[in-house]
Amino acid sequence: MSQDNIFANYAATAGISAAFGIGCGAVLYKSGISKPRTVRKQMSLESMRVVKTAVTALSASSLIAAVGHGMGWHGPILYPKMNVQPFDVVGGALLGTGLHLVGGTPETVVIQAATGKETALWAILGEVAGAIIYGFLHPVIYGKTLELDVLGTRTELSLDKDITSGVLDWNALKVAIPLTALLAGGLYVLEELFPEPSHVKTPAQEEAPAENFILRRRMDPYCAGLMLAALQIPSLVFTGIGLSSSDSYIALGGYLVNIFTKPNSYFRSIMFHPASILQILFHSSLALGGFLASKFLVAKDTGGKKKKGLTPQQKITAFVGGVVLIMGTRMTNVATANTTKLICTSFTSILFSLGAGIIASRFMPKEYLTHE
Repeated sequence: MSQDNIFANYAATAGISAAFGIGCGAVLYKSGISKPRTVRKQMSLESMRVVKTAVTALSASSLIAAVGHGMGWHGPILYPKMNVQPFDVVGGALLGTGLHLVGGTPETVVIQAATGKETALWAILGEVAGAIIYGFLHPVIYGKTLELDVLGTRTELSLDKDITSGVLDWNALKVAIPLTALLAGGLYVLEELFPEPSHVKTPAQEEAPAENFILRRRMDPYCAGLMLAALQIPSLVFTGIGLSSSDSYIALGGYLVNIFTKPNSYFRSIMFHPASILQILFHSSLALGGFLASKFLVAKDTGGKKKKGLTPQQKITAFVGGVVLIMGTRMTNVATANTTKLICTSFTSILFSLGAGIIASRFMPKEYLTHE
């Protein structure tokens, strides 16, 4: 392939990544799950909006990818096996704790920053610091086997080993459809128990003119989940970039480390990889999509009262939360490398992250958190 063709292909891939990022940024903003208050309400079980959106997105993308794989459609990370690894458990627990402390994911934090949330800037600094820490720890913990003494019996544990081999060693296509149907039923029950406010209308609201779908304050969580799935699958196939941006933090951490010393092989494998540039572009596009949605896809200004500045405790919490968040995110990404990030792996991480977030919401002093 000529250099001109290589450049044209890379430019096209970059364009797809940017478009995907802008679209996802807009959907994440309009769904409301990019707001710290929404995330923390999920962790305290006051709202189920985040779970509804995430489960809908994962279910739909799982079904699309599995069916596509069965039809011979192979993308960069579409792989038929489903597995669970210790990294899913450990990373999921760290991820949930970080979610509560920060009030967002590595993706939604940049949307928060783009829409004027001061706490997001401290969280981003923490994420970069966490990426540097993880980059140095990765060669120590990944691929290593720990010998443990469990009730007098010596056993080995490898954080990146498939702990469900022979138990969940199924082809994704065979189980994606029934599991997606089961999850859809679960979402129905969840909606019955925790109905969205927009789904419960008074007689006066029933008679009022329908609200503009685009300009309504918050997008329906199920609609948002389906849109995220629809955006993610083509991006995975054509660019290998899904709704994840932890590579961009690792790359940025590697660039900073490079100023002072030679980065290790793990940093170099990411910071000099062309896909990392796409990740950084995607990450920037998320912020742009969220910003554009906040300016043009709202019916009126919903900013409310001017917020007070952050306290030192809130800044420290956001920073530490960023460190924990990126380490948990990176662990779950490592565990799902070269897989579809489909049902078993993703939902294992979600389960443990939700549990850790609930625990954090019970014990974290409220004055250490912001409620933007």
